[in-house]
Amino acid sequence: MKRINHEKLNSLVCDVEDRHKNGILDASAKEMAPIWKITKIPATYGRKPVVVDKIQYALIKEYDIKRIHTSDEKDSVLDKLGKDYSWLSRRLHEYRLDKLKVED
Repeated sequence: MKRINHEKLNSLVCDVEDRHKNGILDASAKEMAPIWKITKIPATYGRKPVVVDKIQYALIKEYDIKRIHTSDEKDSVLDKLGKDYSWLSRRLHEYRLDKLKVED
Protein backbone atom coordinates (compact mmCIF):
# COMPACT_ATOMS: atom_id res chain seq x y z
CA MET A 1 0.00 0.00 0.00
CA LYS A 2 1.32 3.42 -0.97
CA ARG A 3 2.27 5.74 1.90
CA ILE A 4 0.61 9.16 2.21
CA ASN A 5 2.90 12.14 1.67
CA HIS A 6 1.80 14.14 4.73
CA GLU A 7 3.72 17.26 3.75
CA LYS A 8 2.01 17.43 0.37
CA LEU A 9 -1.38 16.69 1.95
CA ASN A 10 -0.88 19.41 4.56
CA SER A 11 0.17 21.87 1.85
CA LEU A 12 -2.96 21.13 -0.21
CA VAL A 13 -5.25 21.47 2.82
CA CYS A 14 -3.58 24.77 3.83
CA ASP A 15 -4.01 26.13 0.30
CA VAL A 16 -7.73 25.35 0.35
CA GLU A 17 -8.12 26.78 3.86
CA ASP A 18 -6.38 30.00 2.81
CA ARG A 19 -8.87 30.48 -0.01
CA HIS A 20 -11.87 29.84 2.27
CA LYS A 21 -11.30 31.74 5.52
CA ASN A 22 -9.40 28.94 7.30
CA GLY A 23 -11.95 26.25 6.50
CA ILE A 24 -12.70 23.70 3.81
CA LEU A 25 -16.49 23.51 4.10
CA ASP A 26 -17.04 26.01 1.26
CA ALA A 27 -14.49 24.38 -1.03
CA SER A 28 -15.66 22.97 -4.35
CA ALA A 29 -15.27 19.34 -5.36
CA LYS A 30 -12.66 20.45 -7.89
CA GLU A 31 -10.55 22.05 -5.13
CA MET A 32 -10.92 19.01 -2.88
CA ALA A 33 -10.17 16.40 -5.58
CA PRO A 34 -6.37 16.36 -5.05
CA ILE A 35 -6.87 15.92 -1.30
CA TRP A 36 -9.38 13.10 -1.79
CA LYS A 37 -7.05 11.42 -4.28
CA ILE A 38 -4.20 11.33 -1.75
CA THR A 39 -6.36 10.06 1.11
CA LYS A 40 -8.54 7.57 -0.74
CA ILE A 41 -8.18 3.92 0.15
CA PRO A 42 -9.63 0.85 -1.54
CA ALA A 43 -13.10 -0.25 -0.49
CA THR A 44 -11.41 -3.23 1.12
CA TYR A 45 -7.63 -3.39 1.26
CA GLY A 46 -6.30 -5.91 -1.20
CA ARG A 47 -9.67 -6.55 -2.78
CA LYS A 48 -9.72 -6.87 -6.54
CA PRO A 49 -11.93 -4.45 -8.49
CA VAL A 50 -15.56 -5.52 -8.72
CA VAL A 51 -16.70 -6.42 -12.23
CA VAL A 52 -20.10 -5.21 -13.47
CA ASP A 53 -21.62 -5.33 -16.93
CA LYS A 54 -21.90 -2.27 -19.17
CA ILE A 55 -25.57 -1.62 -18.40
CA GLN A 56 -25.02 -1.82 -14.63
CA TYR A 57 -21.99 0.48 -14.90
CA ALA A 58 -23.96 3.04 -16.92
CA LEU A 59 -26.83 2.99 -14.41
CA ILE A 60 -24.46 3.35 -11.43
CA LYS A 61 -22.62 6.21 -13.13
CA GLU A 62 -25.88 7.98 -13.98
CA TYR A 63 -27.21 7.44 -10.44
CA ASP A 64 -24.01 8.88 -8.94
CA ILE A 65 -24.24 12.14 -10.89
CA LYS A 66 -27.24 13.26 -8.84
CA ARG A 67 -26.60 12.98 -5.08
CA ILE A 68 -30.22 13.21 -3.85
CA HIS A 69 -32.92 10.98 -5.33
CA THR A 70 -36.66 10.59 -4.93
CA SER A 71 -38.05 7.21 -3.96
CA ASP A 72 -39.39 6.77 -7.49
CA GLU A 73 -35.96 7.44 -9.03
CA LYS A 74 -34.28 4.99 -6.64
CA ASP A 75 -36.93 2.32 -7.24
CA SER A 76 -36.63 2.78 -11.00
CA VAL A 77 -32.87 2.23 -10.95
CA LEU A 78 -33.21 -0.78 -8.63
CA ASP A 79 -35.81 -2.31 -10.97
CA LYS A 80 -33.49 -1.82 -13.95
CA LEU A 81 -30.57 -3.35 -12.05
CA GLY A 82 -32.61 -6.19 -10.58
CA LYS A 83 -30.76 -5.69 -7.29
CA ASP A 84 -31.52 -4.39 -3.79
CA TYR A 85 -30.41 -1.05 -2.37
CA SER A 86 -27.53 -2.49 -0.32
CA TRP A 87 -25.99 -3.88 -3.54
CA LEU A 88 -26.37 -0.49 -5.23
CA SER A 89 -24.95 1.33 -2.23
CA ARG A 90 -21.84 -0.88 -2.20
CA ARG A 91 -21.34 -0.47 -5.96
CA LEU A 92 -21.71 3.33 -5.64
CA HIS A 93 -19.05 3.35 -2.94
CA GLU A 94 -16.75 1.24 -5.09
CA TYR A 95 -17.49 3.42 -8.14
CA ARG A 96 -16.52 6.55 -6.20
CA LEU A 97 -13.28 4.88 -5.15
CA ASP A 98 -12.61 3.80 -8.74
CA LYS A 99 -12.84 0.11 -7.80
CA LEU A 100 -15.49 -0.87 -10.40
CA LYS A 101 -14.48 -2.42 -13.69
CA VAL A 102 -16.66 -3.09 -16.72
CA GLU A 103 -16.60 -6.65 -18.00
CA ASP A 104 -15.58 -7.10 -21.61
